[in-house]
Amino acid sequence: MMTVRVLAAGLPDWTIRGLFSVLAGLVGLSCASPPRQYHFDPVVLVSVDQETAWDRAIELFAANSWPVASIDRASWLIATDWMPMESVPYGWLDCGSPGALTNVLGTSIKLTVVIRPGSVMVTAAGSQERWIADDPPRVVPCEPTGEAGRWLAEQIGAPVVGDSLSVSVTRTNLGVSCGVQP
Repeated sequence: MMTVRVLAAGLPDWTIRGLFSVLAGLVGLSCASPPRQYHFDPVVLVSVDQETAWDRAIELFAANSWPVASIDRASWLIATDWMPMESVPYGWLDCGSPGALTNVLGTSIKLTVVIRPGSVMVTAAGSQERWIADDPPRVVPCEPTGEAGRWLAEQIGAPVVGDSLSVSVTRTNLGVSCGVQP
């Protein structure tokens, strides 16, 4: 407290409070926050038969160049390898807020899709690599938001026009949603 009094000597009281408010704000900006916990059903209904859903899922994975780690027609399962978030639409993961002083080096996602009659089950896992100043980079887990399942079911269950999906399959480079609020 002695240092504050010496530094504050001759300054009006409102200036001291203002300086402390600014310092407190800067400290608050640098704090990271964890991702939210999302509660959703990973099973999403689709309006097409299982064979059509499987074919569309394969087409969707190919159109987006998603790296397939496992594909098993007998169990109707397709799983990706880890891939950068730039490969998928925005909002599939919540990695929390890294804080103002943290550099995000990259965010990755891994998907598992199981096709069932009348539904698609999609599970996602994610991680984000972060770096602060001289510390070694660290990996933090991200939470799936449920948007991956809804998006994939919309693409797979879309009405057919000719020989292709009527919903265009596009990639975005927007990354992840950080600190999404309800």
